Amino acid sequence: MKKNHKLNSNLAIRLNKFIANSGVCSRREADIFIKAGVVTVNGKGVTKMGAKINENDIVKFNGETITTKKQIYILLNKPKNYYDEVKLNNARKNIFSLIKENKNLFPVDKMKSYYTGLLLLTNDIDLKNKLSNKKKNIKSIYQILIDKDLKENDLQSIRKGVMINNKKIVLKSIQYIDNKNEIGIEHNNGGIEIIIKLLEKFNYKILKLDRVFWAGLTKKNLPRKKYRALNESEVNILKRI
Repeated sequence: MKKNHKLNSNLAIRLNKFIANSGVCSRREADIFIKAGVVTVNGKGVTKMGAKINENDIVKFNGETITTKKQIYILLNKPKNYYDEVKLNNARKNIFSLIKENKNLFPVDKMKSYYTGLLLLTNDIDLKNKLSNKKKNIKSIYQILIDKDLKENDLQSIRKGVMINNKKIVLKSIQYIDNKNEIGIEHNNGGIEIIIKLLEKFNYKILKLDRVFWAGLTKKNLPRKKYRALNESEVNILKRI
């Protein structure tokens, strides 16, 4: 009997999810490509949204056969002076040199080379795009060393909220740690760049920044330069954010 790949209800996986799992693009982007007619299943074009396939079907994207990849979720305690860019001059240290499972992984957030701490890397493009959305309410805690003591009146002004790019930024928490040039900041959206801009507005320069908590994940039992795979429970929590 000739196999019907098109829209049978008993087929196992949605085509857009299969494409996203291959690492080509996100699921939303896959819908656009399917509609544009660049995807074929068993040699036939499929443009209908919601199409499903099974594990034996041959899927091609722009003429190239694609397969699903095991989804990997790596939590790295990033060291100083390591870059998080995929393509770099060999003279520069790259975080991917620290990770055995480094194929087609992407950092969820950008960290400058001189910043340290928790960084998630994954080949799950859907999750990466979701967590990279600055509107997501993701709890992050930073320990920061600045170039001079943070004045008490500046501390109070920051606590009340600061206008950045025509938007009022109110930190969840900011406090001194041991000295007045060492501060702890908790912020739930906007990423590291917002913290930089906020301190720069008060003429403070960041000398060190260490992310010690992110999205429920901590550096516990994770020394600098080391990494670990997230467990299923941790991945599920991230997917529910």
